[in-house]
Amino acid sequence: MTFGEQPAYLRVAGDLRKKIADGLLPPHTRLPSQARIREEYGVSDTVALEARKVLMAEGLVEGRSGSGTYVRERPVPRRVARSGYRPAGGATPFRQEQADGDARGTWESRSEQAEASGAVAERLGIKPGDRVMCTRYVFREAGEAVMLSTSWEPLDLTGRTPVMLPEEGPLGGMGVVERMAAVAAQLDDDGEMQAWTFASNPARLPDLRLGDLPEWLRLHVRVGEISLFRRGRKKGLHPEQVDMRAVGIQNEEQKVIAEVRAFVRANPAPVPTLVLFFSDGGVYRNAEIERELREAVEEPVFWQFVGLGRSNYGVLERFDTLPGRRVDNVGFFAVDDIGTVPDPELYDRLLSEFPSWVTAAGRAGIL
Repeated sequence: MTFGEQPAYLRVAGDLRKKIADGLLPPHTRLPSQARIREEYGVSDTVALEARKVLMAEGLVEGRSGSGTYVRERPVPRRVARSGYRPAGGATPFRQEQADGDARGTWESRSEQAEASGAVAERLGIKPGDRVMCTRYVFREAGEAVMLSTSWEPLDLTGRTPVMLPEEGPLGGMGVVERMAAVAAQLDDDGEMQAWTFASNPARLPDLRLGDLPEWLRLHVRVGEISLFRRGRKKGLHPEQVDMRAVGIQNEEQKVIAEVRAFVRANPAPVPTLVLFFSDGGVYRNAEIERELREAVEEPVFWQFVGLGRSNYGVLERFDTLPGRRVDNVGFFAVDDIGTVPDPELYDRLLSEFPSWVTAAGRAGIL
């Protein structure tokens, strides 16, 4: 057998790997001995040994003391079905899946401060050498490593917030909604963030203060909680909690847009306003939404819409190309599963259009 320019041990390993994948060497079968590999492939003992080491490093074979080297059993793929439902208290999708009694997954993480490399700085929109929090993850299934992941988060954004350490503190391991609330509160000029929930009707939630974040999330992030047919105020609600029956079930985005616009006009601020608007689709009041956002062009507000899942977002998806506005005051992007988007990437997408709007609005005399 000729091997060409590739190192001989890699070619031997590649051939054995193919036999394992094709089932010619099924699980629990003993791998050919070192002498057999040497004879069959016409290589030295050193090459045969190195080829076996490659397969071991890839997790395809395992050594058994006093017996030899055997093909390992390949794990059966497990289908994962995710839904938009978020349990009270929040969690990342991986944590939700592992709550299943049949799941055998675990993970490890380690966070440390570091300086952003050129590539990381470009991705995060910061300068090389800026301080970032680097978190390295190892995800395991039945004790075996199945995935590695590394995240970098700019400390100018997350530093001194409850999410500075992604897997520690009061929001350790929480989902993106919870962590984004913390970052939004940090970005706000006075340390408070105004928040609304909506469906048929908008309802303003209590202002979010950074120090109150865990309790605020417990009280007010109540995805999927609704009871339409009870009379009177729902029992057991905290005095500050919204009765979700008053909010309803269908989407009326134009109503909450109008209410936010009225709030901004009644509470002028010395800095521009960024609105983060999360939608699960089902947009059908296209004409009313377009009218509200066209009128809002002359206001010091940028509207960043985020679609959650594959759905119908109507006019929101078309706003970037709609003519007749002095500045583009609307951004939009959609993600299939926001819980799988790394936080640095999500922050980058949330803020990607805001700076250019600030520049354009300043030139137009809006700011």
